[in-house]
Amino acid sequence: IQINSTGCRLIFYYHMLGEQIGELNVYVRFHADGPLQRIYTAWGERGNRWMRKELRLDYSLPFQVLLEGIVGDGDRSDLAIDD
Repeated sequence: IQINSTGCRLIFYYHMLGEQIGELNVYVRFHADGPLQRIYTAWGERGNRWMRKELRLDYSLPFQVLLEGIVGDGDRSDLAIDD
């Protein structure tokens, strides 16, 4: 997460390869047990390459970011997240 005068940004790379890939979700919440608000989702194969994603997080309250990987219908897929 980067914080500067223009706000906060979450920058990450993800890799989704395989015919049975599931999905990747990014959520924010404002309380430890509060409801999750989905701010990004990716599903389906993206090829054998890393995809860059940048999300603006312009919230005035303290928040948490959660990343969720959901498996697909088989064992023929890989999902990875990196810096």
